[in-house]
Amino acid sequence: MPINEAQATNQHVLPIGGYIRAKALAPLLGISVVTLWRWSAAGKIPKPVKLGERVTAWWAEDVRNWMNTRNNEQAA
Repeated sequence: MPINEAQATNQHVLPIGGYIRAKALAPLLGISVVTLWRWSAAGKIPKPVKLGERVTAWWAEDVRNWMNTRNNEQAA
C-alpha cells in the first residue's frame, strides 16, 4: 500500500513551536543523528535544551532561525 503524499511530507516537518528531538531534526538537516550531536558539541547549531534526565531537544524556533540565517549566508 503506497504512502500518500501528506503522510510522507508530515514525517519531516519542523514544528511551528515547541521542541524537536534529534531523531526528527537530523533528517530535516540531511544529516545523521551522530552528526547532529557532533555539530551540537562543536557549536555549529543552536544549543539543545535538557528536558529530563534522558531527554534533550531543540527549540523549533531556534532551529528555524538558524536554518534561515544559514540559507541567507549561502545565498549571499
